[in-house]
Amino acid sequence: MAGFCVALRTRPWGGSAGPLRLVSLGEGEEVSSFATTGASALWSRWRDTRQLWVRGHPHTLWWIEGQPDRWPAASESLATWLRGRWGSFRGFEIDGRAQTVTIFGDPLGTRPIYYRRTRDAVFASDKLATLAALAPETTAVNWDALLEQLMTGVNLGDDTSLAGVQELPPGVAVRLGRSHETSVLTLNAPHDPAFTPERVAADPSGTLLAALERAVSEVWTAPESALLLSGGLDSRLLLRLGGPRRRAITVTTRENRESRTARRIARACGAKLTCFRRPPEQYLRVVDSADLLTGMLDDPTHAHFLGLLSAWREAGFHGLAHAYLFDTLLKGHFLLPLDRLGAPRSLVGAAGSPPIVCPPHIFNLGFDHRHEERLMGVLSAEGHERLGRRLYALAGALPSRPVEGLETAIEEKLFAAVSRVSAYGNILSWIEEQDVYSTAFHPSLWSWVRASRPRHRYRGRAFRGALVRAGLDLALIRNANTGLPAFIPRGVLELRTALRGRSWYPVARRAWRAIAGPRRPERDERSWPPLAPVFRSIGGRHLLERGFRELARSPLFTPAALETLLADYLAGDDLLTTTVLALAATGRWAARVREMAAMPNADWLRAAPCVAEQARA
Repeated sequence: MAGFCVALRTRPWGGSAGPLRLVSLGEGEEVSSFATTGASALWSRWRDTRQLWVRGHPHTLWWIEGQPDRWPAASESLATWLRGRWGSFRGFEIDGRAQTVTIFGDPLGTRPIYYRRTRDAVFASDKLATLAALAPETTAVNWDALLEQLMTGVNLGDDTSLAGVQELPPGVAVRLGRSHETSVLTLNAPHDPAFTPERVAADPSGTLLAALERAVSEVWTAPESALLLSGGLDSRLLLRLGGPRRRAITVTTRENRESRTARRIARACGAKLTCFRRPPEQYLRVVDSADLLTGMLDDPTHAHFLGLLSAWREAGFHGLAHAYLFDTLLKGHFLLPLDRLGAPRSLVGAAGSPPIVCPPHIFNLGFDHRHEERLMGVLSAEGHERLGRRLYALAGALPSRPVEGLETAIEEKLFAAVSRVSAYGNILSWIEEQDVYSTAFHPSLWSWVRASRPRHRYRGRAFRGALVRAGLDLALIRNANTGLPAFIPRGVLELRTALRGRSWYPVARRAWRAIAGPRRPERDERSWPPLAPVFRSIGGRHLLERGFRELARSPLFTPAALETLLADYLAGDDLLTTTVLALAATGRWAARVREMAAMPNADWLRAAPCVAEQARA
């Protein structure tokens, strides 16, 4: 699988920067290295990648991963090349003579880079786990960030889950020297002048369709790549705009509504569809290793395809296109109606600790209210206090921004830090094993978003119109995710939302059910198996128990409450699944970091075979 690390020695010395370690989630096909006086780099990649560019000289190295709109010219400097760039990319430049390393990413920050400074060196990598392995003696978890992720499902703070480790801001090039960091360049996201507020307001759906057509034609360029096709709305529109004879992939554990819908969509678009099956036990592998990928900055259980894409590449699918993030970017997934938010919510803590009171939009990032209550039930008084301080700080960083009756604060924050979107682990798992073509990062789409109004995006109003224009035959195929028609007449969603907000609605609904009788049992059409039985297996219990044992070591949690929660889950309470998996993942990450910090340098490889080491160059 993919990955990189780079080191710059900060103390006077001779030779290379010493051996580097690279946390790998699988067998890498090619491992390469570079070393010059005071600096070294190590990276892993599959052989047939088209999304890696490396230029090296005796004392300099320029390394770029991803899909920029163009690669550097032969004599072009880094600063000259970066200006005006767009796409999804990241990289670094080593200058051995100047004793500096420059790290950089695209204007949206779609591929994270993390860096840390120790007493002897400064390190940068694509994974927090790699940085923990590079300097284990100074590694410690940041519990404040972990508590935020536990409560909300994401981490919107400016820090990371490792103390002293920073994430490179979106669109910034930072030069790391022996004793300092310098921001040398800030990239502005390119703007498409074709999408003005006036033009978008006059025809929201038409302009969105035009932006999507341009994104597909300029990003999904590899004919041998395949679109990850679900039975939802986003990928079907992308497949239609891609034209006939495209390739598509759908993944389920069995034949179900999603696979049947994907076949209908592929036939309607003239595409060749391949259905891959995923064994239920794949979830155990994901939960066991995905925290190494995400660093617990988002929910690791959403790295659904980790470990699967290498097999797809071997089957001839050299590249993956996707429509992920369309919900957030084009369909207003994080736009929240003000009339449904209500008053600020209060979660009462343990005896002696103050209640946590935060604006309602803080609690709408991924988990339900029952999860919040369960989490509060296992935290100690100190844990309540730490979580309260973190949520107050988060509330201060997310002041309410009402526009047209919608709360836009979370959406604005995620637009500025796209890699912190809930379930971003999906994209991170894809780029571990495949060249990825991300149409969602094309400047035309972002120009449309900036020019549009929240009401154009809310509940996908303009997007559904664009789908109808692209082909009514596609719009009439039901949405496999919901079972509902993809084409919903204007006003129906608004009417349903308004009715649900009425005080009499629950009473009327119960009365109707009493008259109409119980619903007919529906066939189980889930794409993935229920998670609860999977994690009650022997392997699943081992993963859960290891995480809970580590949490019990922390003064932020109450051991007896943790033991009761896990026992209730293992006894058959499926409603606890979300909370139990989140707590166990957090505990396993904390255990990995603690074990790294306590492990002698020479013992690390024997205890953690997932780490590859490159000897001195």
